Amino acid sequence: MTKFQADEIRELQGEIRDRKVEALRLYRPNENQEKVHSTSASEVIVIGGNRSGKSLCTFVEDARAVTGQDPHGKYPKENGILVVVGKDWKH
Repeated sequence: MTKFQADEIRELQGEIRDRKVEALRLYRPNENQEKVHSTSASEVIVIGGNRSGKSLCTFVEDARAVTGQDPHGKYPKENGILVVVGKDWKH
């Protein structure tokens, strides 16, 4: 095996290792978060107390949608586009 081939194999092994610990793969929703993820509603309002996981849940939903990784099959698998609208420029 050449040095180039060995370097390529090490690089690929590193990529495989990194993908196994990717945040979306490690995420485990609680019962209320899973309700948000599994709904087929086109719009969802997420309400909860301070530090209850609302932001994490919605960020994961967005990331799954745009990367084609939704386990519920609600979004296209490729060419995801995400538009986030805030209240104002500070938001």
